[in-house]
Amino acid sequence: MKSKTNRIIGTLIIAIGVLVLIDNVFGGFDFWDFIWKLWPIALIALGIYIIRNRRRIRGSVGSGGFASENSFFGDQDITLSGKQVTDHHYFVLIGDIKIDLTAADFKTGENKISASSLVGDIRIKIPDKLAVKLSSRSIVGGIGFDDLRRDGFFQKLHHTDDNFGSSEKKLLLTVNGVIGDSNINRIKIDNVN
Repeated sequence: MKSKTNRIIGTLIIAIGVLVLIDNVFGGFDFWDFIWKLWPIALIALGIYIIRNRRRIRGSVGSGGFASENSFFGDQDITLSGKQVTDHHYFVLIGDIKIDLTAADFKTGENKISASSLVGDIRIKIPDKLAVKLSSRSIVGGIGFDDLRRDGFFQKLHHTDDNFGSSEKKLLLTVNGVIGDSNINRIKIDNVN
């Protein structure tokens, strides 16, 4: 699901880039008029996709604790209080994602969380004592983690805690946004579950 979504988003961005390039090079081509005439095609394609993939869109929990939550419109507000984190993926086409990991149950070893949004903000709270390896990208917007901040266009933020390799419990965090801000905040708690 994740690779298919990435292909769709990538193709959309390439198509828009090609149309803007044609407008810039040849002039006389009205990009916004073209988009205005064809936008219903996007709705039709989205409807077909939803019908064909209705089970996967609702999200699922598979064997080994893998969890996926995907939605097209609206916010996701996820609290993993007391739930084991192993391999969780969250995606929203248009809307915000809020994930609270401060009371989650982290297994020994690597725990993976990924969050992606086409249009919307991503906010993640993590325990301050948990070792984190972060990989984040944004096309338009900002990325914030601890004292690190990147704002603007085509930003990347990669960070690995110094104690990541030696820690018993680790979080591999991947956060990607096309338009919107991504903020990962460490929250002071007594201990990591």
